Amino acid sequence: VGSEMCIRDSLWDVATGQEKAALFGHTAEVTWLAFTPDGNRLITAGRDHTVRVWDVGSGESLFVLDQGLTDVLSIAVAPDGRQVLIATLDGFGHLQFLARPNLLVQARQAVSRELTCAERVLYLHEKHQCD
Repeated sequence: VGSEMCIRDSLWDVATGQEKAALFGHTAEVTWLAFTPDGNRLITAGRDHTVRVWDVGSGESLFVLDQGLTDVLSIAVAPDGRQVLIATLDGFGHLQFLARPNLLVQARQAVSRELTCAERVLYLHEKHQCD
């Protein structure tokens, strides 16, 4: 068991007052959130320097955006729901495509060789210690 703490957040149905889903993933306070225009995805930003994309129906974490983020000041979802803009304390704006998981699946299928450890870290954002 590691020393990381996992924060529990919840989605609530405002019409019924019932908890809809428990969201586990952030290891520090959630500071920002935004829904996609269709209401199917929730994007949260936390003090753990991650932005997480959730499926609203199931509460499942779809993927984590953590590449080079500092404290997130705000997040905004594009009107078509396909991109999120992340403004961070270091003065940068990070534009991320929310269709990224499908893109990674397509890229993995198109590569005709195994990726090196360094390529997996760089392109797939996997957390490995490479020699």
